[in-house]
Amino acid sequence: MKPTYSFGGLSLSQMVKPYVDNWLETRQSVNDIISATTRRRRPSTRRASSNSA
Repeated sequence: MKPTYSFGGLSLSQMVKPYVDNWLETRQSVNDIISATTRRRRPSTRRASSNSA
């Protein structure tokens, strides 16, 4: 069975690939940012606020 091309001669998967690649790169970048900020942060030693009434 021959594939049907109704998208200007390209298969839909070929058209979607750049968008998927961009999404995967963005997801990895967000993960890198979150990992970098959590590595930099140290456990909080602040005490709970004592402004209770």
